[in-house]
Amino acid sequence: MNEEMPERYSTQAQDMNVEAFTNETALRIRLDSTQLKYQIQMFLEGKQEMIRREHGQLVSIQKTTGTPMANKQGIQRIMSYIEADINSQVVQGNFKIDQYELFMERTRKELAKHLLINMYDWGIKQQEFPLIADMVCSMIELFVSRVINNEERKSYANFMTHLENSQAGFNERKSGLWQKLGLGK
Repeated sequence: MNEEMPERYSTQAQDMNVEAFTNETALRIRLDSTQLKYQIQMFLEGKQEMIRREHGQLVSIQKTTGTPMANKQGIQRIMSYIEADINSQVVQGNFKIDQYELFMERTRKELAKHLLINMYDWGIKQQEFPLIADMVCSMIELFVSRVINNEERKSYANFMTHLENSQAGFNERKSGLWQKLGLGK
C-alpha cells in the first residue's frame, strides 16, 4: 500500500502540473500582444512600471522617468499603427524568409514616413525620430519573426497534441466536472 501512494501521488502531481500549462490559457498567453504594446507605450510616454508596497500590498505604479517621445495624439497614432502589426492575427501568419524581410522593409519605411510627415504635429523632437523608429521596428521585428516558415502555428500542433494526450489520460481516471470535484459517480 505504501508503494502505491508515491506512484499515485506522482501521477496526480504530474497531471496537475501538465494541466496547468497545457490549457487554453497557455495558448492565449502566447498570442496575447498586450504586454508588448504596453511596453512600447510606456517607452513613448517616458514612463516605467514599478512595483511598490503600499499598506502591506504590492501595487503597480507608472513612474515618469523621462520626457515623452511624442504628444498624446502622436502616441495614440503610433500605437494605432503598431496595432496593425502586433496582434494575434498577424503572428499566426506564414512568411517565407524573403517575404518577412520585405514586410519588415516596408514596415520600417512606412513608419519612418508617418513619423517624419507628422513629426511636428505629434510633438516628436528631430533627435528622437531615429530612436522611435528603431525601437518600434525592433519590437515589431521580433514579434513578427514568429511567422517565418509557419513556426508559430506549427508550435500549436505540438501544443494541441500534448493537450489532447494529457486530457485523454486525465479523463480516463475521472471524467466530467462533477467527478473531478468528487460529486459524481
